[in-house]
Amino acid sequence: MYKNIIFFIVISTSLFSQDLTDSYLNFGLAYGIRPFSSEISNVDFSINNNGIVESYPADINDDDTPKGLNISLGFGRYRGVSHQLFFDLPLGQPQLSKFGYNIGYNMAVDLGNQDLLIRPSIGISTGGGTYDLVNQDYNATALVFDTLNILGPVTYALKRNVISLSTGAEISYLINQNYAIQFQFHYDLEMFNSAQKINIDSNALEGPSPSYIFSDQINLSQNGTLINDKIIKYSGARISIGISQYINKQLFN
Repeated sequence: MYKNIIFFIVISTSLFSQDLTDSYLNFGLAYGIRPFSSEISNVDFSINNNGIVESYPADINDDDTPKGLNISLGFGRYRGVSHQLFFDLPLGQPQLSKFGYNIGYNMAVDLGNQDLLIRPSIGISTGGGTYDLVNQDYNATALVFDTLNILGPVTYALKRNVISLSTGAEISYLINQNYAIQFQFHYDLEMFNSAQKINIDSNALEGPSPSYIFSDQINLSQNGTLINDKIIKYSGARISIGISQYINKQLFN
């Protein structure tokens, strides 16, 4: 029995790379899909402007899959605790930008001349997302909400801010302790979120800023019933593939 235990320990420790330095800094860039869902697909979008109601049908396509670019800065031990700060930038619609931090544990596996890093992690992120509902082009100057003059195209979009808890793992194929090809899988779960608002975005607005938010004069409804629940959600899988550069440093005593 003791021989079997000793043999298991020897085999297990031989899997871990013996050539890696103790600690590192790394910079990563990854591209992939981002979570997005909606329980409602068709809504009526209406603006009450001085008693004049403008109504438009709007579709929320649950099949729209957001794409994002992840930029990260990490540091830690090749065999042990590691930390990562990241920005997640939206590419196209729907848009969701995030800033976050996660803590993980690296396990290094020797593959001969190269190494495989497996890093499970848990973290938190905060950010905001928008989903375009209606694009309207005002050919004549329109006075909106008594204060804004519009002449030209306007986009009305749903806007929400969220704080999410995430858990997942990264698998990195490390080449010569300098570069890595990475596969990332994380699951984001909304923990705190703001009420949805309508964002008015247009360079045609006359005012100090091209973006204004109103919530009391714009309504969303379905079959004549006002919708007060949060329509768009950002919980789900975040999957990316990318590259990373490692800088080997003695960061810890």
